[in-house]
Amino acid sequence: MFRLVSAIVALLLCSSAMALAQNQPPSPSPREPEITTWGRGEVKLAPNYAYVLFGVATQSPSAVETASENARKIAAVLSALRALGLTLAEIQELAGTYLQRTDEPIGPRLAGALCAVRARTEQRIGQLRTLLQRIAEFEAEHVAELTGEVDFRTQDPRYRA
Repeated sequence: MFRLVSAIVALLLCSSAMALAQNQPPSPSPREPEITTWGRGEVKLAPNYAYVLFGVATQSPSAVETASENARKIAAVLSALRALGLTLAEIQELAGTYLQRTDEPIGPRLAGALCAVRARTEQRIGQLRTLLQRIAEFEAEHVAELTGEVDFRTQDPRYRA
């Protein structure tokens, strides 16, 4: 009897395994279809800083004193050029010329930069004169309001009683 039960259990197990095998989809092909992508990106931005190189010579008993004095001299040169209205780009160009083109005098380059500063300054002066003219016209047109004789709000419907 034990053999009969064992045979029935074995038969059931084999038949269920065969049924499971028949219900499964066929195995996938050796290579499934695929989509492959590859890319490369690059971003170019305008620089937001610039290197400016100048040379100064200082002699002192210690390296710390020398470095300190050099920094003070460089700061003075940069301050003087900025006070003349030169842009950082113009200062950078002058520094490059000064250090790299030792056979070329720096004076003509500085004169060209100062000419550009003068042109920008004259343009700005023209804009400021135009602004002054608009202010004068506004003041002439609104004398009563500006002296307090008439209130601006009298013309505003939100303030009418």
